Amino acid sequence: MSLFKNLFCLILTLSFSSNVFSLSPDTNPAKPPYGWMAGDVNVNGISLHFYRTSNTTQPPMVLIHGYTDNALCWTDFAHALEKNYDIIMYDLRGHGFSGAPATGYGINDYTQDLAGLIKVLKLENPIIVGHSLGGCIAASYAAHFPSVPKKIVLIDPPGVGRPIFPTADDINRAANWFALDMNNLKRLNKKELIKTAANRHPAISQAARSRWADSKMQMKPQVVQSVPAIAALPDDLPNVKVPTLILKADANDAVRKMETDSVSQQYNIKIVHIKGAGHLVHLEKPEESLAALNDFLMEYK
Repeated sequence: MSLFKNLFCLILTLSFSSNVFSLSPDTNPAKPPYGWMAGDVNVNGISLHFYRTSNTTQPPMVLIHGYTDNALCWTDFAHALEKNYDIIMYDLRGHGFSGAPATGYGINDYTQDLAGLIKVLKLENPIIVGHSLGGCIAASYAAHFPSVPKKIVLIDPPGVGRPIFPTADDINRAANWFALDMNNLKRLNKKELIKTAANRHPAISQAARSRWADSKMQMKPQVVQSVPAIAALPDDLPNVKVPTLILKADANDAVRKMETDSVSQQYNIKIVHIKGAGHLVHLEKPEESLAALNDFLMEYK
């Protein structure tokens, strides 16, 4: 398959330093589900908007969304886990209701944002779960702050087994494709975006399509600078030493073997391909994804 065909498929699927924070569930622009709180932390020179479930006596779990998504895209996943975990979901810079600086969308910027969030909220040994770009951020954080996370879970991160954009020219071409896709999405209203979500991700629920549409209305054009960060996983994964689960989309036998073989020497990493799942693994196959996640969390207590 050509690079452009790979890139086109990826576009269709990628969806997707002070220490002060405020909690304001009644005044935030996107009101969280009942019983959750919303707030903002000022870290790394910007404000990060976050949501938190109410079970703060349980082990902390940080959820990091993917490119052009937002924190509330995790809603169904968080509801399924909130009984046993203190779940924190935040909008990446340039996404949702977080700050959107003109520049600063590299993997180190995102990693330092996460570090600041964890420090300000005083989260002790959190489990970190990241989807797509969020998986790259989780891996980068675990590689650079190995003593902090208890475990990490990477949901269909790009670049397992081989770089997704091997050269600088590939990255530039990808950035142009993403910018075009973003411009097209920005022309659509909510109803049209929901229809687009149904076409791109027919296996996700109607509620998830609505949240997907909201996230696309909120994304800022400068997040297209994130493309090199999307390609960062191969640099950091070899340096991750904490227990790690990689939940991958379904693939043919050759790709599954290539991805599995690529991490076979890292005994802390477990890779599971979810049958029938596309890039939005946890939304398309929630029961199977949660079963694999819970098995992993029980295995590495």
